[in-house]
Amino acid sequence: ELRGGCNGAYIRLRWFKEFKCYKIYRWYNVHNHDMIPESLRHYVRSSRRMAPVYKMLAEVNDAAGIGVTSSYNAISRAGGGRKFVGFTKNDLKNHLRTVRTSSMEYGDATALLEYFRRQAQLDPGFFHEVEVDVEENIASIFWADGKMRMDYHYFGDSISFDTTYRTNKEYRPLALFVGFNNHHQLTVFAAALLYDETTATFEWLFDQFLKCMGGVRPLSMFTDQAAAIAAGIRSVFPDCFHGLCTWHIAQNAVVNLGSLCDSDFLRELSYLMYNADDE
Repeated sequence: ELRGGCNGAYIRLRWFKEFKCYKIYRWYNVHNHDMIPESLRHYVRSSRRMAPVYKMLAEVNDAAGIGVTSSYNAISRAGGGRKFVGFTKNDLKNHLRTVRTSSMEYGDATALLEYFRRQAQLDPGFFHEVEVDVEENIASIFWADGKMRMDYHYFGDSISFDTTYRTNKEYRPLALFVGFNNHHQLTVFAAALLYDETTATFEWLFDQFLKCMGGVRPLSMFTDQAAAIAAGIRSVFPDCFHGLCTWHIAQNAVVNLGSLCDSDFLRELSYLMYNADDE
């Protein structure tokens, strides 16, 4: 609930013909709450605006491969501080999503959908689905060919799901469902280009995967530690065992534990990951 019964401040103006101007004849400035400090005003939704020059800088940084956080920090420093640029990091991220969606609509997506159309004619087992946003722009794309679907039928009990790879300048997550065949060879079961990495997007993706595979759910699924992925798995694959990839655990240990990660600690961590069994 955002409103607390405060009528807020207001002014009333009157046009004075003889002076050819407006004059304030009533000013009401009584609130039933504390006012937000000036230093935090840029967090208020009604006060946030992204100036065209900042949009241009954000797009240039994005094209150069600069991440959202680094781009926002650089723009804030150039503008004299976060309270002066007039928008938040999420506003910048949302702007870039809009730009990428438009680019996806008219660029790579057109060629990709044409490729899907041709593949569907050549391969009766080819499956693809497209998610669109409220403005009918292409958001996410999922696909699997006949061989991928057949491989999942035989080898899909346990799968690994990964979104760490980013594609070209649009920086869209490429999601891969992979596993191993009976020769211990890497096998791709399905792939997708995602709009973002929110729980709603992963729920849509897992729903398409389930539909593509005839409703057959995986018994176990290994991912990184993203909370949105975990929430999507709980929603669509509630009975699926969800494990974390040891590579991601090791990488996060090095990043987050800092000086604790000496050789002895890493040796003990490795032992726990690879040798400890559940009771």
